[in-house]
Amino acid sequence: MFGRLETLKKLTEGAPIYLSIDMDFWQGGITAKDAGWLFDLVDIAEEYALPIDFEEEHHHLMPKIPKNTQVIWNIDAHDDIIGSTYELTDGTWGYHVELERHHSFIWVYPDSTYMGICDSEINVYRTKHPKWQYVKRMRRPQSLFELMSWSEIDRLKLLTGIGICLSPKYQTANYPQVVNTAMYEELKSRAHSFYSPEKGEETNA
Repeated sequence: MFGRLETLKKLTEGAPIYLSIDMDFWQGGITAKDAGWLFDLVDIAEEYALPIDFEEEHHHLMPKIPKNTQVIWNIDAHDDIIGSTYELTDGTWGYHVELERHHSFIWVYPDSTYMGICDSEINVYRTKHPKWQYVKRMRRPQSLFELMSWSEIDRLKLLTGIGICLSPKYQTANYPQVVNTAMYEELKSRAHSFYSPEKGEETNA
């Protein structure tokens, strides 16, 4: 029997994927293993000549999502998806993103004790969504390498891009702001060594 992750991978099999990552996912601080996964993603972007973009606010990544994307995996402390028309914010961009086909929006949340649902009126996981064919959610796997890694060559070839945002305003007393900001800046510096976001191309091409 498939587990939750395997079921979602099967659901989206063969569809172009965009990885959207919010640093507020790591409310309790980022582990060395998760940091390794993030740096692996930067290496993957370089290897496959993928766009990899960085923004402070999550919704500012939205215009950079390639139109041929059909599946968005949103690794985030908040789901960022609503079930009806509302102004564009960092908590509603999942509704507003324009794609050629809206197949699946999948929210990966950090743990069951903190689930940031952005739509307080419509349960987007139990009702038919006006844009997306499927809206799903799952608790993070123990290892984020299970989501996307070098071992899944076929899935990597389906990646349309990667977006990473900082979301500095989502701070709590325990939010590791300094650590996450430093990690964000290090990832961005590494990515910008080979990818120019202004030109939308690799700098060493």
